[in-house]
Amino acid sequence: MPSSEDSRPCRVEALPMINDRLEILTAIMAGLDRRTELMVVVEVAPDPDAARRAAVLAMQVRRFSVWERE
Repeated sequence: MPSSEDSRPCRVEALPMINDRLEILTAIMAGLDRRTELMVVVEVAPDPDAARRAAVLAMQVRRFSVWERE
């Protein structure tokens, strides 16, 4: 059992944080892999919010490809 001075979360408490960070890093990697497509989406967007939504949707659509499902 951790001491009262040890402020690190236990493994069970840390798992959701680790999964959140993994999801963010995976999205960043996907964006870097597809940076040309991503820049086109951002460039044609009328405002920053639209650019964010379009980029997220573009990244999510990729998951439907046969390669990505494998």
